[in-house]
Amino acid sequence: MSDIVFEQPLSERIRNLLRLDLLFSKIDYYGKNNNEFDIHSAVSAIFDVMNILSRGDLRSEIIKELEKQITLNDTNNEDNKTNKNFAKHAILKQKLLSQHGQIGNHIRRNEFLNNIKQRGLLGGCANSFDLTGYHHWLNLSFDEKNRDILNWMEPFSNIRQAIIAVLGVVRKKAKFKKIIAKDGYYQQAITGKEELQLIMIKISQDIGIYPEISASKRTFSIRFFKRENIDTKAYQYTDDVPIKMACSIL
Repeated sequence: MSDIVFEQPLSERIRNLLRLDLLFSKIDYYGKNNNEFDIHSAVSAIFDVMNILSRGDLRSEIIKELEKQITLNDTNNEDNKTNKNFAKHAILKQKLLSQHGQIGNHIRRNEFLNNIKQRGLLGGCANSFDLTGYHHWLNLSFDEKNRDILNWMEPFSNIRQAIIAVLGVVRKKAKFKKIIAKDGYYQQAITGKEELQLIMIKISQDIGIYPEISASKRTFSIRFFKRENIDTKAYQYTDDVPIKMACSIL
């Protein structure tokens, strides 16, 4: 069997970027299908994106991360190909700086979408009697619904591309190495001035276990758990565990 990859962010900034990256992919996936359940899932995911964006000035956070990665590359890299990749960082930074207004304002001001949110139709199912206008839209042709979804997503294009760029560097910095978690436990100190941003763990599906990661500023630890079946309580796994682990430090 193949490995399962687990990612554990060590900062709220990276955590939000990972969540947004997954939600954008979810919108892509469900928005390409022409049944009302998938389209409703895509619309619900758009509001999940809005919930994350409402928690703070995420655009400024992403710009800071782009600047940080550009600076580190300028300091540590002389590879022309890599420098070209980071030139895209600078372009994305400028696009975000020049994008006027709060990201997602077009969603907040959309009466049709606000009616869906106010009626509490997100997440679950929407019956025809809950909001007849929404039910009518769900039954339009695929081309019409897809056009609307693409129009709603287009203003997120710059921030999405910036998220992909930032996470691409974070993941690339993580180099996997084989380790043994003795008795199902592993601990490692965090040293140096650079910031540990992401821990990635690969575990063979054959073992049938999953990790739980705890971290502080100076150390992180990993415990492993096993569940015999979905109806039983998971227990801590205490055999030695061979895993591949990578730490992204920037």
